[in-house]
Amino acid sequence: MVFHLGNNAQGRFNKIFALYSAVSAGLCIPSSIYTTSKSELIEFYLKNNKTIITKSLDLNFECNEPENNMRYYQYTSIVTSEFIENAPDKFPLTLFQEKIEKRYEIRTFFIGDSFYSVAIMSQFNKKTQVDYRQYDYQKMNRIIPYKLPEDIEEKLKALTKSCNLNTGSIDIIRSMDNQFVFLEVNPIGQFGYNSRICNLYLEQKIAKFLQNSGINEIY
Repeated sequence: MVFHLGNNAQGRFNKIFALYSAVSAGLCIPSSIYTTSKSELIEFYLKNNKTIITKSLDLNFECNEPENNMRYYQYTSIVTSEFIENAPDKFPLTLFQEKIEKRYEIRTFFIGDSFYSVAIMSQFNKKTQVDYRQYDYQKMNRIIPYKLPEDIEEKLKALTKSCNLNTGSIDIIRSMDNQFVFLEVNPIGQFGYNSRICNLYLEQKIAKFLQNSGINEIY
């Protein structure tokens, strides 16, 4: 029997589809627009009190420069008025969202119907406020085990089933008005660091999930 945990074919997961699926499951999402038009961008910028961000529509861009031992990544970034002023009237399809002021971020690893979450206190460090992956190695964010409310987990279950996912990692923001705001889901999201630092033993839980599935061989 051929069995796969996760869906590598969905590694290039459509983020717009994920947002629509989240809304269908009853989850909150940021106000969002994907556009090629500067005029639409300006309208969205003003509608959201001039506080919006942009992020990758697809897999994050990464560029290696071995001769200089440098590596470049694409992060979530704030859209400034200067950026908009310098933008052409037409540009490649781009995702823009309102910037959610956060109490903290939540990273949730799921396998089957089980969810294992951590809260990331990224809001206290200017370097990580917009994107916690811009790690401050001198002052790492505090990360603690976290339990999502049952109604949010039920909505996440509906989301993962509608997207045909049996594992992955979900990013959520707990907003200043205490809403749980869905950001995105990564079908092949990493979990090792959070598992280790919060003693979640996710590797063991994955092994038990596979054992309970009655799988003898994995390809």
